[in-house]
This record gives sequence, C-alpha cells and structure tokens, in this order.
Amino acid sequence: MENMGENPLEYHHEIQKNNYQKIYCLETNQLEDISKTTILDPKEVVIVSCKNAISIASILLTITHLVINEEEITKKELQF
Repeated sequence: MENMGENPLEYHHEIQKNNYQKIYCLETNQLEDISKTTILDPKEVVIVSCKNAISIASILLTITHLVINEEEITKKELQF
C-alpha cells in the first residue's frame, strides 16, 4: 500500500473492526468483502504455498551443515 501512496494504518482499524472479513482493494480504492472479492485467487494461493513448502523441504534435504546455537542447549538435553 505504501508504494501506492496509501497509509496501511488508516485501513487496518476498519479491517480489524470487521473481524478481518474485509480486504482493501488498491485497484478500486475500497474495502471489499473477502468472500466476494476478486483479489484473492484460492488456486494461486495454494500453488504458491506448495512451491514455498517444496523449496523449504528441498533446502532441508540437501543441507550438509547445521548451525546450532549452543546457548539454547540445556543440561537436560545433554543428559543421555
């Protein structure tokens, strides 16, 4: 919203007041009912989510080193 010259805080309270069932459309400069808007494409949301999950999984499967923060390891975790 900021790159369109809009202040997101102006609309946040209105969206929150409507129990997050409204979404701001920058194309029409209006709040729209989330179930009737054309902004969100459910298929695209699922596709992007799957791509992101696959990307993270492939990173975890191919990683050869792991960095462990030793300060967070407690004595209990070190006991065998």
